[in-house]
Amino acid sequence: MGSKAVDILQIDVHKLIDMLNAALSEEWLAYYQYWIGTRLMEGPMRSEIEPELLLHTTQELNHAVLVVNRIIQLGETRARKRHRGMDYGYQQNERGFQKITTL
Repeated sequence: MGSKAVDILQIDVHKLIDMLNAALSEEWLAYYQYWIGTRLMEGPMRSEIEPELLLHTTQELNHAVLVVNRIIQLGETRARKRHRGMDYGYQQNERGFQKITTL
């Protein structure tokens, strides 16, 4: 779903990217929770439970990768943040990353 699909569907790309960023946050949090849970788990059943949690960890990370790929397909390549009611982000250039506030 690249620029041609956006033109055909006439959707608000920025709103869609915001929704995808929210989904990415959820997927990343789920990945981290499974990962840290696997590392901190103790007890006699650990060896039986650990492979299942690692499977879920991998699945959540794969979900995050799918969302990131979709965001990139839609043309968003900036890390975005909202602080004190203002959007800002970082855009990559030849010297690294540059902070930008006009998103």
